[in-house]
Amino acid sequence: PFSFAHPQFAGDVLKDYHFVFDYLLGLVSRITFTNATTLYFLIFPLVASITLVSLLNQLLEKWSYTRLEKNLAFIFVFLGGSLGFIPRLITGGNLFSGESAFWANQSISMFLNPPFLLSLIILLLFLNKLHNLRSTNLPAGRQVYDLLNLSLLGGLLAQTKIYAFILLLGALLLNKKYKLFLGVLIVGTILTLPFMSFSGSPFVFQPL
Repeated sequence: PFSFAHPQFAGDVLKDYHFVFDYLLGLVSRITFTNATTLYFLIFPLVASITLVSLLNQLLEKWSYTRLEKNLAFIFVFLGGSLGFIPRLITGGNLFSGESAFWANQSISMFLNPPFLLSLIILLLFLNKLHNLRSTNLPAGRQVYDLLNLSLLGGLLAQTKIYAFILLLGALLLNKKYKLFLGVLIVGTILTLPFMSFSGSPFVFQPL
């Protein structure tokens, strides 16, 4: 289960920074004896969409959103998009271009990009759990345990969707949650190092 050997190409290794999604579905397929194609195209989208709605609803309840605000949140999650088509129109593109002009997937592509969808679920799990830990009267041992759990959950994003990982780190830093920032950074780095040895960095620096 911890081999990086490619299952189809002898002598080759897996080179994928979306390793968590691939590994998770492969594991579920193996354990449940479910056909991988059925799991990937039929079961996962259904389970993931129900989970996403449930976790988002829980978080909005915890944040005391009104019914109108909750409805708007669901609309933005499933139907919202960026203004990425504007720069494409300026440069000669059409109205339906500019999908990732601002470094963000559009909602319409959510189910075409399963790692992106899984990263949203992990982020919502993280935020729900973080909200539950607002009490400052927790024992020191419990605080360490919760810090480790959140660090592991946030660190998984490094191999689920690297963009979500970077956004989470930025949010933690801006909110001055330095211990959690360091925990997530360390776990994410540890999970990424094995792939960098044969796949290189998940980022390419090419300004302009």
